[in-house]
Amino acid sequence: MKTNLIGLLMLLLIVGPVLADPGRAVAAEPEPLALTDYPRPLSDTGMGLHWFPVSGGWTREQVDFYVGEMRQMGISWVKLLAGAGPQPEVDYLVTKLVENEMMPIIRLAGRSDENNGDMSSFVHHYVSLGARYFEFFNEPAVDEPNTPLSAVMDRWMARARETQRAGGIPILTSLFPSADLNDNRSYDAALRYLKEQGAEGIFRKGAGIAVHNYTLNHPLAYPDDPVQQMGQPLSSTEAARFGIDEDRREEINRRRAADKRPGTTVDQDPWGFRMFETMENRFVRTFGFPVPVIGTEGGATVGEVDPRYPKVDETLQAEMTIKIAEYMQTKAPAYYFVSMNWLIGNAVMGQPALPTWEDQAWYRTDRQMPVVAELKNWMAEHAPANPRPAPGSSEIVPAADGQSSQSAAQTPMQGLPFQHNQEGSVAPVPLVLASYDGKGVITLINVGGAAAWVVWREASLLLRPGAVGQLDLFTGELALISS
Repeated sequence: MKTNLIGLLMLLLIVGPVLADPGRAVAAEPEPLALTDYPRPLSDTGMGLHWFPVSGGWTREQVDFYVGEMRQMGISWVKLLAGAGPQPEVDYLVTKLVENEMMPIIRLAGRSDENNGDMSSFVHHYVSLGARYFEFFNEPAVDEPNTPLSAVMDRWMARARETQRAGGIPILTSLFPSADLNDNRSYDAALRYLKEQGAEGIFRKGAGIAVHNYTLNHPLAYPDDPVQQMGQPLSSTEAARFGIDEDRREEINRRRAADKRPGTTVDQDPWGFRMFETMENRFVRTFGFPVPVIGTEGGATVGEVDPRYPKVDETLQAEMTIKIAEYMQTKAPAYYFVSMNWLIGNAVMGQPALPTWEDQAWYRTDRQMPVVAELKNWMAEHAPANPRPAPGSSEIVPAADGQSSQSAAQTPMQGLPFQHNQEGSVAPVPLVLASYDGKGVITLINVGGAAAWVVWREASLLLRPGAVGQLDLFTGELALISS
C-alpha cells in the first residue's frame, strides 16, 4: 500500500498538469532554480554590511581599509549603490570585494521612474567584474509614495528581465516598511500583481526578494517573546541595566499589560529581525516554490521605536549582532541567504549623506562602534573553516523509538526545512520533498531506512521509513498521511 501511494504521488506530479486539459499538450513550466544553485560567497557566514549610503565618491585607500576591516568581521556580503554611468571607484570596490571572497549586491541608485533606458549593459559590466545580484528601487512606499504600486512592479519586471539577459540575478525591491501589511501598497498586493502579469517565469529562472529586517528595539524572537505574547513586566534588574527609573518602569509595564498580543504570529506582526519569514511565507503562498530572501538593509541599530521595550544602546546592539551572526551560521533557514547590517559609515567617508545616519554608522570620524570589535573577536573564534552548508533540502533528524522531538532536534525550524545532523555525526535520513500544492502545503516522503523527526517551529512529526506526511507552511500543522 505504501509503495502504491508513493507511486501515485509521483505519477500525479508528472501527469497532473496534462490531466487538467487532456485535449491538448501542455508545455511544462521550467523547474524553479534550486536554492543550492544560486551563487554564494566561498566561505559564507551569512553576514552582510551596507557600504556607504552614496553612489560613489570613495577613494581606493578607503576601499582597501574597509574591505580589510570587513574581512576581520567575517562579512561575506556587501550592499552598495552605483550610478548608471561609468564609475571607476565602484569598479574598484566590486573587484576588491570579489577578490576577498565577498558577494557584492549592487543597487542602481534612483527611483523607479529614473534611469528608464535598457540597463542590460549596466548589469553586464558588473557581472564581468564578478557581481551577480542586482537590486532596483528602494522602499517605494517611502521613497515614492505617490507612484502606483503597479507602475513600480511593471518597471521592476522590465529591470529583472534585462538583468537576467545580462547574466545577473534580480532582487525584488523591499516593499517594507509600509503603513499596513494589508493596504494597497502591501507585499501581498505586489505579489498578486506580479503573478497576474506573468512574472513567475522571472522567479523560476532565478530571482530573490529583498528584506529590510531591522530589529528595531524588539528582541530577535519577536513576536514570539514574552512581552508581546504575555505582557511580561520589566524587572527592576533589567530596568537598572538600561538606566530606567521606577516611574518609567511602571509606565513601561502598564503599556506591556495593555498592549500584549497573545497568539500573534510573524505573518501578523513582522516588525523585527524575523521579517524574512513572512516575506518567504507569502511568496510561497503566491508562487508555490521558494526563492532566496536577501537582506539588503537591516540588523540592530541604536534607538527606540516600541515604548514597551528598552532602547537599544551600543552595548545591546553589539550583543544582538553577535546573536544574529551565530544564528546565520547555525540556524538560518535555507532560503535566508544574508542578514545585511546597516551601516558601515557615513561622515567618515567625507561625504555624509544624511546627518541622521551618523548615529547608525559603525565607523565614525572619532571612533568605532563597539559592534566592530565585538564582531571581530567573535568571528576570530567562530568563522566557518568551510563554506556555510548549502541550503535546499529538509531538516530531518534521525529518531530512535520513544525519543522526543525536542531531544532529536536541537532547534525548531524558522523557515523552509533544511538538512540537519545531530551532534555525534548522526547520518541524515533521506527525505523526498514530493510536491508543493501552490498554497503552502508540501508533501514529504521518508525514503530512508530509519525513522526521522520532521520539526517545524513548535510542531513535530515522526516519519517512519516509507511514511508520507504533509506540512502546512502557514498554519504550522504537520499531519501523517500514510504510515
